Amino acid sequence: MFVLKTFKGVVAGAALMGATVLGAGTAVAAPNWQPVVGPFYDCEKAVEHPAAPGVRFQGCLVVSDLGKAQVVLVANNFSGKPVTMSGGITSSFGDAGCNEKTLPTGTNHACYGPTDVVEDCWEWHASQGGPYGGYVTLTVNGVPHRVKSAAVCLNWGEPPF
Repeated sequence: MFVLKTFKGVVAGAALMGATVLGAGTAVAAPNWQPVVGPFYDCEKAVEHPAAPGVRFQGCLVVSDLGKAQVVLVANNFSGKPVTMSGGITSSFGDAGCNEKTLPTGTNHACYGPTDVVEDCWEWHASQGGPYGGYVTLTVNGVPHRVKSAAVCLNWGEPPF
C-alpha cells in the first residue's frame, strides 16, 4: 500500500514538473485548427461572417493557471453546408495564422495564438489588467472579416510559485 501511494506521488510530481517545464515557453497551436477546449476567460460577442450566413466567429482570451494568456479565434458553422476557412490572430502576445480547412456544418474549431506571461492576471499583481488581446480574422470562401478581441484580466488567480 505504501509503495502504491509513493508511486502515485512520484507520478503526480513528475507530471506537475513536466507541465511546469513545458509551460515555461511561448506556446502556439497554429497553423492547425484545433477542437474547442474551454473554459475561456472572456470572449467578445460572436459575429456572423458577411460571406457566409450561419458562420459565426469570435475572439476569446484564455488565461492558464500559470498566468499565461493567449487569444483564440473560435469559428462555428451552422450554415447548413461545409465552408472553406482560414484564420489569423494579431495579439498582444504575438501573431499566428491557421491553415485553410473545411469546417463541416454543425461544428466549431479554434485557432490558438501564441501565449505569454501576463503578470496582471495574478491577484498579487493586479494593478493594470490590460486590456489584452488584439484582432482575429476569419476568411470564409476567400472573404476575410476582422473583429476585435480584448479583455481586462484582473484578479485571475494566485502567482504560480
